[in-house]
Amino acid sequence: SDCSIGYCNAATMTCAHVPDSCSSAAMLDLSGGVAQVDGDTGYADDDTTLSCALPGSAGRDVVYVVSLTARSSFEAVAVPKAGSALKPVLQLRRVCNNADNALSLECAYAATNTSTTRLAIDSVEPGTYFLWLDSEGGEAGAYTLTVKLDPAAIGESCATPRTVLVADNPVELTGDTGPLTDDASGT
Repeated sequence: SDCSIGYCNAATMTCAHVPDSCSSAAMLDLSGGVAQVDGDTGYADDDTTLSCALPGSAGRDVVYVVSLTARSSFEAVAVPKAGSALKPVLQLRRVCNNADNALSLECAYAATNTSTTRLAIDSVEPGTYFLWLDSEGGEAGAYTLTVKLDPAAIGESCATPRTVLVADNPVELTGDTGPLTDDASGT
C-alpha cells in the first residue's frame, strides 16, 4: 500500500513504477542511443491488444514513450526473465491509445521455439512514439526490454535511399550489406 506508483520490488525493497497505460507511460532515456529496463507485466492491466497478437489475446501490457530527435533505425528486444511465462509482443505506435494499424509503425512477436521478441525498423522519422509490450495468450511475467537507436543507414530502405548522380560515364558503387537488414527479395 506504500507503493501508490506501482508495486513493491521485494528484491530491492523499493517501489517500482508500472507504465500500465498512456497516462502512466514511462519515458525511455535514449540520449545515449540505448535504454534497458526491467519490468513485470503481472502488475499491469490489459489496456490494448496489439495488431500482430493472436486473435482473442488478453495479455497484460505496459507502454513506454520513445522520443527521436533525428531519423533513426529502431530496435526493441523483449526477453522474458528466467521462470517468466511471458510471451512478449511489441508494437510501435504513433498514437498511444489507438490500435488502428495505419497509426502503427510495426508489430512483432517471438519466432517459433524462442521466447525473445525483436522489433526492428530501418528508418523512423523524428517524433514521439509509444512502444507497447503485451503478452501473447494472456501470460504475464518479468522481462528485460532493450531499445536501441542508430543513425538510419543511407540506402538501407526506401525511406533513406542512396542518391546516385549518373553522368554519361558508367558509375561504380561500393559498399557493405553486412550490417543492413533483409527488407526485400529480388525476382
